[in-house]
Amino acid sequence: MKQKIGIIGYGNVGKSLVNQCRALPGFEVATIAVKHPKKHTSLGKNLLTGDALEIINNPEIDVILEAIDREEDALEYAQTALQLGKTYISANKKMLASHLPKLLRLEKVHGGQLLFEAAVGGAIPIIRVLSTHLRGQEITRIRGILNGTCNYILSQMTARSISFEKALADAQKLGFAEAQPTSDIDGHDAYYKSYLLASIIEGQQPDVSRMKVEGIRTITQADILDAKKRSQKIKLVAEIERREGKLTIDIRPRILNDQDSLYHIENETNAVEIEGPNFQKLTLIGPGAGGKPTASAMVSDLINAQQPQVAKIKQLILALP
Repeated sequence: MKQKIGIIGYGNVGKSLVNQCRALPGFEVATIAVKHPKKHTSLGKNLLTGDALEIINNPEIDVILEAIDREEDALEYAQTALQLGKTYISANKKMLASHLPKLLRLEKVHGGQLLFEAAVGGAIPIIRVLSTHLRGQEITRIRGILNGTCNYILSQMTARSISFEKALADAQKLGFAEAQPTSDIDGHDAYYKSYLLASIIEGQQPDVSRMKVEGIRTITQADILDAKKRSQKIKLVAEIERREGKLTIDIRPRILNDQDSLYHIENETNAVEIEGPNFQKLTLIGPGAGGKPTASAMVSDLINAQQPQVAKIKQLILALP
């Protein structure tokens, strides 16, 4: 019998999510919540709803995958699902960064699961690496390119000698940038992701002693050309560093030379360097923008969400006389 799942949102990520979930054995996309069901009748009338809470309150659906931009709605859906003890998989980094402690408390009290691999780094499994493989390890610094939109824009400005406006328009046409790109180009998106990473390595709401957030809106072709003359590139780099027991978050455009590993990361690709005294440095690289990479991370959460349930069942069986 297939496990029924519900999907909230049918934008760039949501469409890829539906396609990828339908290809999974053992799962059935039972319902899809969209703002305007009449616009998506090709999906089948019985599959659609205009009310996401209808999915969450459906007793036959235990796993909800959400891919929407609206922070307030995503928070309501996450809270409701977790209060019902369900699994909630989200890509909404702003909502998660703003309300993570509250959601984790609901997860603990009601026995649900909150999973958000897709919120940071697209297809890169950075959340899972930090929370499982490096759990218990001291992390001294995380440094990386966390916003595929900004990296695409800067890469195209460098490679094609085009303006910021032209590169942004191209990114929007390709689905790497939103119609309203403010969060990306002003550095807010990279901040939300950095805050989530800081929360993971702290295991609680991080104590951030210093924070700087600067985007790429003011970068001109003259700035790009000046860097190129010195065989350098401009990249939006996010850094999370531990200093005297507290964390700092620093996000801004940086001028990198070809000895820096981030110098070679181009277009929508993301890269994350993790440093610690016991393992020195790990680097993860992968696609960080676009519907398919983001949806693939959500599907990974969907598959891994089954593991705790399997473990609980095994414990019950082993405890039987």
